[in-house]
Formats: sequence, C-alpha cells, structure tokens
Amino acid sequence: MRITRLLPLAALALAAACSTPRVDITPRYGTFDVSGDIGISSSGVTATNDVQDVGLEKDDGFFGLRGDFDWGPLHLMASAQTTNHDGDGTLDAEISGGGVTIPAGTDVASELELGLYTAALTFDFIPTDMFELGVGLGLSYEYEEVRQHASGDDTTDTRFGACGEITTWDVTVLGKVEDSTGAVGGAAVSLEDRGWEPDTILGGATTTSNGSFTLEARNVTAVEGCWGTLLDYVLVATEGSRSGERGINHPLYGAISDGSLEADITGNPLVIE
Repeated sequence: MRITRLLPLAALALAAACSTPRVDITPRYGTFDVSGDIGISSSGVTATNDVQDVGLEKDDGFFGLRGDFDWGPLHLMASAQTTNHDGDGTLDAEISGGGVTIPAGTDVASELELGLYTAALTFDFIPTDMFELGVGLGLSYEYEEVRQHASGDDTTDTRFGACGEITTWDVTVLGKVEDSTGAVGGAAVSLEDRGWEPDTILGGATTTSNGSFTLEARNVTAVEGCWGTLLDYVLVATEGSRSGERGINHPLYGAISDGSLEADITGNPLVIE
C-alpha cells in the first residue's frame, strides 16, 4: 500500500524534472475609465466631489506587464499595471488633509494614481490545452492615491491613499548611543526612510560626550492605517568601524499622534558594536 501511494508523487516529480522550464513575458496596453465620486474623510468629516468636476474624467491609456514561469506542473504568474489620471476642475465640497483645507468652489488641479499588482503560484494536476485542474495560492495588492491642490498653488496640497490620509511632519528625535562600556560620544546618527522613499535620509546628528543627541527629522511621511506595512523608519548610528541600528516607527507614530512631534527614546539607548 505504501509503495502504491508513492508512485503518483514520484511520477509527478519525474515529470517536473524532465520538463523544460518556460518563461513568457507579455506586455499589455489598455484604457481605464474613471467615474463616480471621490470621498475624502478627515477629522470626522466626509466630503464628496464628482470626479468629472475635479478634472479626472479623462480616459487615459496605461501599460502593464505579465510574466509566466512554467516548469512541469508548477506555474508562477505575476502581473503589474499602473495608471495616472490628472486634470483641472472645481471642488463641489470642501476637502482637508495634511493640515490644508481647500474650500468648495476652488479651482483645483487633481491627480489620481492607481496600481494593481498580482501574483499566483499553482500546481496543475491535469494540465492540458483545453482544461486545467490544480491548486494554488494567489496574492493581490491595490495602491491608490489622490492629490489635489488649488490651481497655481502647489503649497495647498492634499493627499489621500488607499490606506488613509497621507501627511508629512517635522519630528524631533531625542536619544542616546551606547556600547558595551557606556556612552559613545562623537557618533554620527541618521534617520533613514527604507519604506516610503527608500534610501532617503530625513535628518542627522552627532552625539555629545555623554552619548545623547537631538535629531531634527524633516518631512516624515505618515500614512494612516499603514504604519506597519508601507513605512519603515530606521535610526542608524556609526562611530569608526562600529555601527548599530533600530526601527523607530512606533516612537514616530506616537509623536505624530499625540501632537508633541517629539520622539524621546533616551530610555532605550541605541547600541553600537
């Protein structure tokens, strides 16, 4: 009985081993028609503007890409497509976001960005040209962001994404750097953005003789509801050949949420080795 059960698995493994891997790349082009209303929620108030009135009715073309990898009964598929819409119009209702309020009746420049990314891995028990039967696992991710500002005034910018409101803040980070023997003076400290805008340095400082530092971080992006997925802020300290780092999403989130705009992590020093 045991041998009989193993034979189908062995046959499948042999089929996969003997088959030739195949890769297909398929470019795509299509159109996307935007219609309906844009609902913006900020400070408990919901405002709705028709997409045609704010200039987003244009049907823009977009490019996409799909890749397929086949190896015997295994099939991996991945696809990506993005589209951008922009235009000029007039607000039907007041909107606010990022500390900026634009009243109803204001002429605005609008931009809508959409992205759809999918991936799937399947195992075909019956792979034929006419019919397939198998099991698989698939993932999809949708990205959406809306930007609006008063026409001719880029400073009145509001941004809203699929996760929630997107804002930027200046935050003061207080901390200390230590090693196994105690405080480390003269260490270079920097705050790195490794999520929203990777490889961006948001601020820097140098530790004093007692290891303390005050770092002024500029333009820290906050995405409502997505601090644990889209954002990754890392504090890095270096002194000679030694270094250390730590993620500080939670302290930054707290500083922005409570309105203090000060993240104090001196009670938990950054250790370098």
